[in-house]
Amino acid sequence: MAKVDVYCRYCHKSEHVKGHGKRNGDHPRYRRYTCCKVFQLEYTYQACKPGVKEQIVDMAMNNGGIRDTARVLKIATATVMKTLNKSVGALENSLNGLDNATEAVNRLAIQDNYSANNAK
Repeated sequence: MAKVDVYCRYCHKSEHVKGHGKRNGDHPRYRRYTCCKVFQLEYTYQACKPGVKEQIVDMAMNNGGIRDTARVLKIATATVMKTLNKSVGALENSLNGLDNATEAVNRLAIQDNYSANNAK
């Protein structure tokens, strides 16, 4: 039987990685005992794969529509909506004291117009 080195998704090291049971669809789970993280190499659903959430936000920032994003990434439109709503919530929380992200964008636009007018 062939031996396959399994690297931890989080710390990218292969020592102290052991099997940790199976998930739905008979996909094996692994655990690295040094960093105490459990991870999988294969996923049943596309949306659970690492990096998909970031791709959703990137496509939205490049004016990708919800249906287009779902079609390209082969995930549900509900997943795209849920991810975008969570990312907007995270943006609002990180803007320290501003009520919503729209207000922050408006303030930036006003500052940009002000600096452009003063440069003339």
